[in-house]
Amino acid sequence: MTSLFFKDSQGALLIYDKTKSSTFNSLYFWLNELHLYIGIDKPIVIIANKIDKTEEFQVTTDQGLNYANSNNCSFFEASAKTGEGIHEAFNFLASQLINHTKTNSLQNDIVYLNSNTHPKKKKCSC
Repeated sequence: MTSLFFKDSQGALLIYDKTKSSTFNSLYFWLNELHLYIGIDKPIVIIANKIDKTEEFQVTTDQGLNYANSNNCSFFEASAKTGEGIHEAFNFLASQLINHTKTNSLQNDIVYLNSNTHPKKKKCSC
């Protein structure tokens, strides 16, 4: 069933709750699922949510940042409640998707010309 959610995805947001370490610990599972179904070359943004609840943090900024960096992901902190950091994270992913699409589009448009790649035409015996 998970593969249906990821089908044709070009990038992803992984969001965890800074006030619940269990959500941070589940990043490992979800990142592996993403890599399995969409590949490792797609942009992934990890977002630490609920930064407005500073007294309740169970996951530090450094933990989130280190995890993102060690897994080649981008990292943002945000609050869905106040809106802080939301636009920046989504805009960043959108720009990464545009750049990723342009890069892949350019790679797909490259034509390699090599006389060995074309079948030799037979000489007409008419």
